[in-house]
Amino acid sequence: SIPKIFTDKLILPKGILLVAFYSQQLHIMVTESIGWKPLGKTMQITSMYGNNIIRQLDNVPAAKVYERYLRIFSKENFAREVISFPLIIKRHDHNIARVPVDCIDNGALTFAADFSPHEMVRLGYCDPVEIMNHSSKCYITLQDFQPEAIFLFSCISRRFFLQENTNLELTPYQEIAPTAGFYTHGEIRRKGKFIDLLNAVTIAVGFR
Repeated sequence: SIPKIFTDKLILPKGILLVAFYSQQLHIMVTESIGWKPLGKTMQITSMYGNNIIRQLDNVPAAKVYERYLRIFSKENFAREVISFPLIIKRHDHNIARVPVDCIDNGALTFAADFSPHEMVRLGYCDPVEIMNHSSKCYITLQDFQPEAIFLFSCISRRFFLQENTNLELTPYQEIAPTAGFYTHGEIRRKGKFIDLLNAVTIAVGFR
């Protein structure tokens, strides 16, 4: 199914929906759970197209990383096969995951989010235990905040990986406060003056 935006008079196939919450009494707590762990050596981005296509890592086609370490050769099912193996970068002292969405003919990798030229990356893998550990820390943080409602924004890649275990990560939030949310293809987080487009994480926003 294709997502649509509903208004009181229209159903739109494309658009932007903005919901703003404002009050002098409003308090918000934002937590994030990643759970992806760096694996293998650090590599440098040595060639790019624009800001979201990596052409080369350490001067070889970027797709060679997935061939060498994971034996993934197929371009037809590439996105599904690599969904649990993002590239990990560090920004503002935090690990950020980037999942490839396509492999083009010359071995370049396309991503939904940005990289910077010469940025250092590592291959990542998903550890279900680590996901639950990260999520548990988020639960505790939100419990201490005592929210009246929680919004969840969870990357669709986590659902593909966890499958029937997805609710093990998300259901406990409902024990803290009424919870709503949806799956995303990218999550935006602000920490201080830094705003990052994330990937493969669950963002939990507590309102009080």
